[in-house]
Amino acid sequence: MRQSEPVLYGEPVTFAFFLAVFAMAPAQAGTAAPVEEVDVREVRNQLRVFQDDTQKILVMVPFGDNDWVFWGEPNGVLYQQPSLFSSANGTESYEYGLIDRRYNSTYRGISAQYRDGKTFVTCGETRLELNPLSIADGEARLKGAQFAAPFWSRNAHFLARDDYGVYYYIDKANTHDDQQVPESSYRVYIGWKGEILQAPLSMVAQDSVGEVYGMPNGDRRIVINRQVGRYFDGDDVRELHTLNLHIDSILMYRDGGVYDKARHGTPCDRFFPQ
Repeated sequence: MRQSEPVLYGEPVTFAFFLAVFAMAPAQAGTAAPVEEVDVREVRNQLRVFQDDTQKILVMVPFGDNDWVFWGEPNGVLYQQPSLFSSANGTESYEYGLIDRRYNSTYRGISAQYRDGKTFVTCGETRLELNPLSIADGEARLKGAQFAAPFWSRNAHFLARDDYGVYYYIDKANTHDDQQVPESSYRVYIGWKGEILQAPLSMVAQDSVGEVYGMPNGDRRIVINRQVGRYFDGDDVRELHTLNLHIDSILMYRDGGVYDKARHGTPCDRFFPQ
């Protein structure tokens, strides 16, 4: 038994009992949304193709707009790479800061760069050099390609931990800026690190005060009021220590987190077993 394990109904709680009480299910790793086509006609003639040592390709507009960066299989689906920024130094170098939720500032993030005459992708501290293809060879690899919206379709919404080391994580669908997030897309996960499973809790209230996640005819719920969280199990109430999503959400994507084994559709997938 773990040190300081919670006590429920007067009995020490083993993890197996914890799961039985909550009737939780494995995390839904299928985060890929149906393929949504991206129209690249305005930049089609500017796209250049770069190939890695596994024959996968990165497609982008060098020294152009960071919206047009794609990754995938030649003549297959090429997923758009979400981007944070772009920068350039004349025609000497450029960098597109990309997003892969398994990396944050601690791991230096990921990027596509051109510097010292070489094009490469960084995955944290690892650098992958890419081979630029000729226009003709690039066109051959794009002949049957489908340009698609980003593969990853989830965004972190709330993350907290109680004094027993149990994590409470909520994420939601990743929608376009002008679209409202459907309430049905919110998912709740609970558990110790390495043992976090999806809980049968859904959003039952959302307003200017906060949110409530619960289940029909149940006493268990998560209440979030102005980022202050509490977990209720009948008369048992646990204070939740809210974590910083920008820093700590990486816990859900690596090393036993909710999406530890999930594909993300980025050049860095090769470094994570799936």
